[in-house]
Amino acid sequence: LSFNMYFFQKASSRTSRPDVLRDGSEKKADGLAPASTLSNPVSTPTSTDPFPHKKVMRAKYIDQSKLKTSLDSIYGEGNYLVKERANRYIIMLPTPMKDGDLNRLEQRVRLHYND
Repeated sequence: LSFNMYFFQKASSRTSRPDVLRDGSEKKADGLAPASTLSNPVSTPTSTDPFPHKKVMRAKYIDQSKLKTSLDSIYGEGNYLVKERANRYIIMLPTPMKDGDLNRLEQRVRLHYND
């Protein structure tokens, strides 16, 4: 049984892209603005996302139910969202955090969490 390994290879050359020239600059499409002048929709929060502001919590929490109870007491149930990625929790809020807010939040969570 044999198969072609070509399907598993990742394209590593920028010149394999049709929109990139050999010198590394991008080719301008006819009638369109250069790619560098277009706005990046990923960087701006969308109005449909109720929790566009994200912060990675530095502390690790083992008991998810205790973490949820702590955050519910601080923000109120349904006023935040938490995602887990690589054993880290990302808190998502409707408004941005100010300087020092993450430290204060983690201290308050730790107090509730340890009870």
